[in-house]
Amino acid sequence: MTTAELQKIVADKSALIFDARTGKYDTGERVPGAKTLSAANTADEIAKAIPDKNAAVVTYCANTACPASGDLAGTLKKMGYTNIMEYPEGIEGWIKAGNKVDKVK
Repeated sequence: MTTAELQKIVADKSALIFDARTGKYDTGERVPGAKTLSAANTADEIAKAIPDKNAAVVTYCANTACPASGDLAGTLKKMGYTNIMEYPEGIEGWIKAGNKVDKVK
């Protein structure tokens, strides 16, 4: 997924967006509307956050070197979620492209 594609999703609010960063890697900056969720969350926590297995879901983390968004996407697919997209540029790419962020810390 490209930055332009994620910009459209954010503008349209057409998918659930999850920041997969945890601990010291979580800077408190989020793609607008994003919630925190990682592969470390339990299956029950994930099911509560995403009750519809057909919902459009975007995962991201810090940058292209960060494995957390791919880990979360893989977990979701194993759990039967069918519409998972990964934004590999992460929050760093989002900010570098000049986009606004939500601050949660």
